[in-house]
Amino acid sequence: MTAIEKIVESMRALKDSRLVSVDAYNDATATLGADDVERMRDFIASSNKIELSDEVSVAFGIGDELRIHWKSVEKETATPLVGEWRLTSPLVFAADNLIGEPFLSDDSLGFDMTEFRMFDSTPIEGGGLSAHLKLEKRALLNKVFIFDADEEKMYRSDLSFGAYLDRIAVTKGVRFWQLLHVEPDDVLPSVWDMLHSSLTFLAKAFPGEDYSDLQARLQERRG
Repeated sequence: MTAIEKIVESMRALKDSRLVSVDAYNDATATLGADDVERMRDFIASSNKIELSDEVSVAFGIGDELRIHWKSVEKETATPLVGEWRLTSPLVFAADNLIGEPFLSDDSLGFDMTEFRMFDSTPIEGGGLSAHLKLEKRALLNKVFIFDADEEKMYRSDLSFGAYLDRIAVTKGVRFWQLLHVEPDDVLPSVWDMLHSSLTFLAKAFPGEDYSDLQARLQERRG
């Protein structure tokens, strides 16, 4: 099963769960052969002057976007927990950074946002964390960076593009899950508490998934 297929399977599990309410959903994918993928890579190389790795090219299997926004049903948690992602195809995200203004022209960030390409975001929840690949010498590096729009900071994660997709399928896009894969600056205890509640809920709602590594990462960061 490909990473994209795993994500779609995860989306459908959320949609079918009695513990979850889904209010935005698009699981459209594209069935492509090796020749189709190669043509798309050549198109981006010629039109955008950007080279894609094999791992990033997997995302051509996304139609335009894979998108979901969900909440836990109220009776299951004291406060509804939320998950969201909007993954886009390289045909969408390779040309420009989709994060837009004011970040693209903000000289105070300490880095050049135009050197990054955003491939995952949370448009319904707004702000928060988004995932990016860095453009270097015409190539999109296969290393995921996490941008915190509220703190205006970019963090280098320990995830490759493929590993990020795998984590999406497991975490179901719960808020702040990416912080478990970076070394963030000061994080409010309430954020770690939310992640603890989210992982506890996911383990109950999806007992077939293994959350031990994520729980261990959370414990390490909470201290």
